[in-house]
Amino acid sequence: MKEIPKNTLIKKLIRRGRKHGYVTQDDILELSPNAEENIEELDNLYTQLMSEGIDVFENEPATEAQTELINHPSVSVTPHIGASTDEAQERVGVEIAEKVVNALKG
Repeated sequence: MKEIPKNTLIKKLIRRGRKHGYVTQDDILELSPNAEENIEELDNLYTQLMSEGIDVFENEPATEAQTELINHPSVSVTPHIGASTDEAQERVGVEIAEKVVNALKG
């Protein structure tokens, strides 16, 4: 399978992620079979998806209850690799801090 150009890959994953609220590792590999060969590029992809509010999961959430939990406004879900850069750590920290402040405000 031919590799999809990076901008097209990101756009397709963002569309899929907005439709479902997340993308899976299989979604990424379906569109970019060699994605795992370059960890830095994969991390950048995760960071871009996260900046769009799209979570990346190894497997699709199994139950409706898990999906409800993931989409709950008081829950912050982050990809384990996507948060490995300094920039991603800062964004995750800000997101969590905002949720804590909002929770304390009531």
